[in-house]
Amino acid sequence: VRLVGSEMCIRDSRKLDGRPSLKDLGYLGTVAVLQDINFLKFCVFRDPTRRLFSAYRNKVCDLNNKAYDEIRASVLKAFSLSDFRDMRFAQFAEWVCAQPDEDRDHHMRSQWSLNLCDYIDFAFVVRMENYAHDMKLLAERLDWPEDSLPDFSKKTNVTNSEATVIPKGVEKRISAAFEQDLEILAMHKGGY
Repeated sequence: VRLVGSEMCIRDSRKLDGRPSLKDLGYLGTVAVLQDINFLKFCVFRDPTRRLFSAYRNKVCDLNNKAYDEIRASVLKAFSLSDFRDMRFAQFAEWVCAQPDEDRDHHMRSQWSLNLCDYIDFAFVVRMENYAHDMKLLAERLDWPEDSLPDFSKKTNVTNSEATVIPKGVEKRISAAFEQDLEILAMHKGGY
């Protein structure tokens, strides 16, 4: 489930991996599941600074990814830069933070809005920096048989953003723009 603009959109995962989707339930069924206390509702959150750096490195810096040409051009214009190679993460982050959340690309939008935190009361938050640990806790909570657990330590799409030093001023600006994401991370320090 994610918010696209001001519309709630349910992701149809059947096309990607065959898992059932809330789309299978229709509107009333989806609302019933989201309000039912017998369903465990969880989401995955990543530190917004690291997530934004990952979007910068994987999406914006990849000049072969033409879907981000317009964003690159907007940042260059905003900072009077003539060449993409002159753009720094600090400038990109400042540009993203100045955009209204609902106008940002979904890789740069707050996870609060993408996960519909205004509408869904999550019982569990998996933190990306503790992904393997938190997923194991979640699996235990769901009584998932240990012999059928996947290897939660495997990661895809890794940018090594955790090893990158982000200037304090940039981090402070991102923290202000993504305050609600940081609030949910503070409320869920490793699980429930």
